[in-house]
Amino acid sequence: MEKPFIKSLTTVVVGAGAIAICLFGYHINNQRQHHQRINYAESAITNQKDTVTSLSKEVDKLYSTKEKIFLNPEITEETVSNLSHKLSSIKLSADDYDIKESELPKEAAAI
Repeated sequence: MEKPFIKSLTTVVVGAGAIAICLFGYHINNQRQHHQRINYAESAITNQKDTVTSLSKEVDKLYSTKEKIFLNPEITEETVSNLSHKLSSIKLSADDYDIKESELPKEAAAI
């Protein structure tokens, strides 16, 4: 009578151990992925900063004068839509990188 109880207890202990190992691995994997997202955000934001600078120069070229009042007459709707598309592809918020606002690099606030 003692052997079936020990077998059942052993099965439960082994099962609980396997579940604990899986949960621990899941937790470690989530932490690693989170750190990867933070590192990616840091590197991507420096690239985005360069993109914003180049787009700013392109927008400046759209104006006919330095006062930026009138647009250049040669501008087409395609040019404006291309610039708009480039601007909308820039990721600067924490939600874009699936991280918390406090984990966002300081350079993102400057942009």
